[in-house]
Amino acid sequence: MILDSLSTLVRSGVENEAESWAPIQDWLLTHRWQGRTIILVHHEGKGGKPRGSSKRRVYRRKNELLKLHLTALAKDGGTIDKDLFLYLRPLKLAETIRFRSLFEKRLPLISFEEALSRAVDKLPQRYAFCVGDGDERWGVAQVSFENELWTKWIVPLFTNVSAIISMPGETNGCLNESHLIRSTNELCNRTIFVIPPLNCYNPRIWKTKLDIKDYYNQVIKRHKQEVGLHFPDAQMDVGVFLVMDPHTGKPVKQLEWQQLSVKNFDGNKFQGIETTSV
Repeated sequence: MILDSLSTLVRSGVENEAESWAPIQDWLLTHRWQGRTIILVHHEGKGGKPRGSSKRRVYRRKNELLKLHLTALAKDGGTIDKDLFLYLRPLKLAETIRFRSLFEKRLPLISFEEALSRAVDKLPQRYAFCVGDGDERWGVAQVSFENELWTKWIVPLFTNVSAIISMPGETNGCLNESHLIRSTNELCNRTIFVIPPLNCYNPRIWKTKLDIKDYYNQVIKRHKQEVGLHFPDAQMDVGVFLVMDPHTGKPVKQLEWQQLSVKNFDGNKFQGIETTSV
């Protein structure tokens, strides 16, 4: 499908605001998952720059820069001179762990990927990224490579990342990642495993909805039996960040997710804020 032009066809929301782009993104991704290709004709705005939400441009620039850096480093046999934070998670959970953010009041929910990117990114020196398999085209999971380049050049660079953030899954690919991390002390020592609060599972309309409690029961069971990693049971209201011992497979550090509860809101002023576990 060829849509000409984006500003003419999209009649809802404010073109320059990121939240107005979210339902359009959902609609486009619904068609993508059904095997359709969509070409958007998007005209220039003031000063010759693309019109519309800056969110699209920010992530496109970030991922183009990162892909160039990784490819150049790999082909030249160099070492990473940038701070890279690799985020691992199953495709089924992509953009599904979402929660409210006091720092983004206009958006009802913010995804874990978005929050991670905002917390870590300081281009062009520091990136949070998740390398996709070609099916991902948004946010921190937009970078993809041809299989030969990926296997031969990119994967070896991951041993030099500053940190790995892993939200474990139950697929064989996710188990292989976890096994590699546990069997490599250097990787395990710089990996933070994430078990999210189950009530933060809020998939968008184009995602197949999981029985998230059963899903995480399988994740924890398979990791214990097949990888030897002993994660705590997932809970509805409490999430945890974990550092695991590569020898025993048990947590050596554990931190609960935190949220800010705002009390006594008066006009535009917060009278009191307290921190509680999610």
